[in-house]
Amino acid sequence: MADPGDRKTKKSFVSQRQMRNRINARLEDYVRDFSDSNLQEGIPSEMQQIVHKPPTNAAAEQLVTAYYVNPISPNNLPAPSCEPVRNESSDSEQAHEQIVPESYDENSFDDEESQTIESSDDSDDCYDYSEIDWSLYSSDDDDDVNNLACLVPTGDFGSSVRNSLAEWVVTSRVSRVHVNSLLKILKNKALLDYLPLDTRTLLKTSRGKLEFIDVPPGKYHHVGIESVLVAFLSHLKRTGRPIPGEIVIFFNVDGIPLTNSSASEFWPIIFRVIGFDFVFVAGIYHGRGKPKDVNQFLAPFRDEYIRLKINGLNFDGKNISVSIKGMSCDAPATTFLMNIASHNAYYGCRKCISKGVWVANISTSLETKRGGRVTHPDVNASLRTDHSFRQRSQIQHHNKNGVRSVAEDLFEDILKAVVIDPMHCVNIGVYKKMLGIWFNDPFDKIRLKKDDILDISVFRVGLSKFVTSDFARKPRAVEDLPRWKATELKLDQNYLGPVVYKKYLSSTSYDHFMLLHVAIRLLTNRDSCGRDANYANDLLRLFVSNSANIYGEKFISHNVHSLIHLSQDVMIHGCLDDFAAFCFENKLQTMKNMLKKSGRPLQQIVRRLDEEARHTFMNQNSRRFVEGFKLEKSHTSGPIIPALISGKQFKLLLFKYSKLSVAIPDNCVLINGPPKMIVLIDNFVKMTDGKIYVVGKKFEQQGDFFTYPLSSSCLDEFLVSGLSLTSESFLLSSVLSKCILLPTSLPETGSFFASAIINMNVN
Repeated sequence: MADPGDRKTKKSFVSQRQMRNRINARLEDYVRDFSDSNLQEGIPSEMQQIVHKPPTNAAAEQLVTAYYVNPISPNNLPAPSCEPVRNESSDSEQAHEQIVPESYDENSFDDEESQTIESSDDSDDCYDYSEIDWSLYSSDDDDDVNNLACLVPTGDFGSSVRNSLAEWVVTSRVSRVHVNSLLKILKNKALLDYLPLDTRTLLKTSRGKLEFIDVPPGKYHHVGIESVLVAFLSHLKRTGRPIPGEIVIFFNVDGIPLTNSSASEFWPIIFRVIGFDFVFVAGIYHGRGKPKDVNQFLAPFRDEYIRLKINGLNFDGKNISVSIKGMSCDAPATTFLMNIASHNAYYGCRKCISKGVWVANISTSLETKRGGRVTHPDVNASLRTDHSFRQRSQIQHHNKNGVRSVAEDLFEDILKAVVIDPMHCVNIGVYKKMLGIWFNDPFDKIRLKKDDILDISVFRVGLSKFVTSDFARKPRAVEDLPRWKATELKLDQNYLGPVVYKKYLSSTSYDHFMLLHVAIRLLTNRDSCGRDANYANDLLRLFVSNSANIYGEKFISHNVHSLIHLSQDVMIHGCLDDFAAFCFENKLQTMKNMLKKSGRPLQQIVRRLDEEARHTFMNQNSRRFVEGFKLEKSHTSGPIIPALISGKQFKLLLFKYSKLSVAIPDNCVLINGPPKMIVLIDNFVKMTDGKIYVVGKKFEQQGDFFTYPLSSSCLDEFLVSGLSLTSESFLLSSVLSKCILLPTSLPETGSFFASAIINMNVN
């Protein structure tokens, strides 16, 4: 057994990091001895022999001998500099191991000491190393490891780099394994000592045991409403935005499967503050299937909200009221949360007391087929009220278990607060159902011809280059219809449909489609939806009533019937975009993408959400917003009119959440009249007085593209042709809206369908 008193025996193994620290400390100590001594002039002959060649073991011994045996001091020793001294080639490491006094004990060093060791003041004599070419003693691939003080940044700089790197990791969804590898390289090779070695330290990942609530068949974690709102208000304060005196929220609950090969799924409770785009998570459930007990699932959310509603939210010495205005979910999630009859039940409509009618399937062959569905053709049934709902006046509408949902505690008027989600009802529901009939119906009387479907696919794909940058997804072929997303369906219904299908649908089917197109555009327009809601309701009731005559009685499903109640929700909550579930669906997909492995999904998502809140609190939930107008890409190439020759020219104008450009497809605008004009932008000019002008060419011929159920010009949709050859100037304040400009046929014939993009007002 070794002598216990012999503590400083030589280690049999030294890590690479520890060895590097030792070498750096010894060399730094050695060079400092030279800089602090009064050296004699000249360099000994022994030194001359090793200046122009890499240090070998023999050369290192010669250098040590010169230092200890024949010391001389030059008079003019340069001041210490931050020039890098490279020393990590394999040969130089061996040399540096020997450039040390014989009395030096290498075992007296550890990692901490090696980075804080100070040079000795015992010797006043050393050599002048200012004339030595240190590049010969290092590899070109190595980093500066000697003058660490010159590389260590200030605290503010290091903190800024850490925060930027953390934000990049979170926003780019980089794997933690890859981030750890990058951190090791940056810290060990680039010597960025202010960076940690582990992603969890960089992202300040919450540690410790998380609190979960048993909600069979899974677990629930409550993030909290108050904590999220405090972080939200703190962000507003930091950015100089006013703190509201009242916070009104809209919330959503929906299930999202984690994989296709298991029943594992999330059911998060997410909400947004009305007037802002930010979406927050209040709680999240994970299990094999949805929660069995809705009251057990909603209880933490309900309890905290009731407390906030009574006491308010205290922030920065101010008491802020908190209220829930509504809930926007798809039909299955709504029936689960309210504990009412399913949407496909006879009494499934949650807005009126209509009783459904069973319609059997129609067979296309002689074989007998069973099955069918419940339809809701009645458009004149009495509406439910909050009182009748809470009193269970129509008991068949409520779940047979007789349990009252705690969701009723969240709303003053549950019938007004629980809206019909336009995304699931209109885009994914009714409109996708119509497209499926046009393209795939088993009856030849309704289904389009194969050649027509092929032409439509080619036309749609050809229109891609004309679709503005405001739409995330471009048109796809008909064969991809089962995979079309809600945003694609919305684009097709509101903008592409009138021009794409006019040539191929029968006049009856096209006019029926235009009822839906016009009504939804009216209800989506934020400026006029309240004024036009009653007229839009009449159009939708006519659409539902005529559906059975065109597509059969089976067509009037729960979603089709719900169209007659959309206008009622618009009158209470604003335009369709204000309570549609698009923002919530985007958040669900973002949450799903946060998972990197199958194990412990609830723990993963809770910690990922915490990291997101710390580093990208508002970036993940908000679109890019430009306050006012921002001109970019200055140029001098024109075209420009003589009156504006003194102004500065630009190619790009950013505003709010969109942009205008001189290039297709973002170059079309609607100019205020009278009469209103469709103009293609050629240039932007900013004058010295600050006024901004749009230089462009207008279309000479402009008329209605359709006249049923009303003239298209009433919706700011036009048939235009004959582009002027002369440029004109228009004040930016006269621009009403950005437009999408689509050719009426391909190849182009000079005739276009111009449609103002809804809620894309420039001023």
